[in-house]
Amino acid sequence: MEGLFQWVATISRYLFHTTYLDNKLHLFLSDSTLTGLPAEKKMDDLYAAVLQACDWDDDDFIEGYGLVVGAILAAKTPLSMSALQSLHCPTPTLCITEVVPQLSSLLTGLTDKKQPVQILHLSLCDFLTVHAQLSRDYKQFCISEKEHSQWLAFLCLTVLNEDLKQDTPGVGDLARDSPGIPKMTDGDISEELLYACRFWMNHIIEVEAPVPSLLIEALHSFLSTQLISWIEILTAKDKFQKLLELRKWIQVGILAELQLMESDFLYLT
Repeated sequence: MEGLFQWVATISRYLFHTTYLDNKLHLFLSDSTLTGLPAEKKMDDLYAAVLQACDWDDDDFIEGYGLVVGAILAAKTPLSMSALQSLHCPTPTLCITEVVPQLSSLLTGLTDKKQPVQILHLSLCDFLTVHAQLSRDYKQFCISEKEHSQWLAFLCLTVLNEDLKQDTPGVGDLARDSPGIPKMTDGDISEELLYACRFWMNHIIEVEAPVPSLLIEALHSFLSTQLISWIEILTAKDKFQKLLELRKWIQVGILAELQLMESDFLYLT
């Protein structure tokens, strides 16, 4: 019953945002669409039909689809369109508002740029991350959650390196001669900066060797210049997480690579 309800809900949202309603409704209600298919396959075919209606001849849409949907699936907590756009500052050609309208029947939170954007149903996540990968016909829709979590690690570190400044609320509180640590409200810093502060470690510990040099450089810059500022903000927000996991990741990942590089250098010399 849940599968039928989700099928109807998705079609309803799609028809609400599309043109040529009669033709589209006839397509979805045809015998070949409904008869004899298990609920999971029926949902997969419906998601594929909705996605196939997008402009796959547009290279900008293709790039934006991967970045936006990948970030939505890999994010540790839902982000608004505004925060998603700001996080992707290293990709200046990305325009979120040009991408999401074509995906409006599959996402929620698009009526306000400050609302969190989420997928309509977990079955869509299964389709995009698993079923599409296994299907020759649907492979273009596939999203690698692991790859986009790695990309979010870099994006978070980029935001931290660029947006943590001396005048950022919360920064410098530990050095002030005042009792206790002032508490911060959610509106004191931007949504993307707060997300980066809270979750960069969650993303980076999911990165597997070999670690991209771009990520190592961003991490080195953060640890050498922004570590105290980050600690101050998380202390004010009471959001410390994943420190032990980060230490293990550095020991297993980066240090192992540095040792390998050192052994290669000694061999060559």
